[in-house]
Amino acid sequence: MVNINYKMHQSGSSEHLDDTKELKIYCIYNANGSLFGEISYIWKKYTSKVKCSLCNITHNTFFEKLEWKKNVQKLKISLETIHLNERSSNLMNITNSKAPCVILKNNDKYTILVNDAELDKMAGDVNSFFKVLNKRINQL
Repeated sequence: MVNINYKMHQSGSSEHLDDTKELKIYCIYNANGSLFGEISYIWKKYTSKVKCSLCNITHNTFFEKLEWKKNVQKLKISLETIHLNERSSNLMNITNSKAPCVILKNNDKYTILVNDAELDKMAGDVNSFFKVLNKRINQL
């Protein structure tokens, strides 16, 4: 996925008005991304109440939700979904024991934008997710 340089206008700050910042959003699943990881997650979801609130937002039982895909395409910032076993060391450091969650990468700084409790409250609703995400982005 291509990173998009997004112009940030921060009036009243010590930064230049048109300072370009490289922003990227990472959505971290609480599951591994291999075929075995996917099957294991589905099994555990129905047998031992293991959950991934982000999975419930992005997917129905087996496939990515069409509504999710459409909303991702509308974003002005690059968004990438990542499984636990696909994280870089930087993402591992910030998301260890905190997945699922949504991370903002602002140049080389990583910040949790949406945590598991907030994702859980969305109860699988794609529109709720993007409403919160856009609000957090606009607060930057």
